[in-house]
Amino acid sequence: MWQAYSPVYGAYEWHQLAAGHRRDAEYCEGEKWATGFMIANCNVDTKSTIFDYCQVTDFAVVAGDFYYRSQEEGGGNEAIWPGR
Repeated sequence: MWQAYSPVYGAYEWHQLAAGHRRDAEYCEGEKWATGFMIANCNVDTKSTIFDYCQVTDFAVVAGDFYYRSQEEGGGNEAIWPGR
């Protein structure tokens, strides 16, 4: 995440996120990347945002719900996405 400034919109953040794919994919150096995603909540009236970053390991929590990777995806649980 980097802080920046725009004369039109004021202060803002630039986020670079990892992909949600498998870290052991042969086409990337997965040991250098996290796996996660971000939910951007946008207020179109005020043109403001609130970001909710969701880290993904062998599980993730989104809005209080737990999701698990299957064993085929490298998770330790038998549950598949979504799971509780």
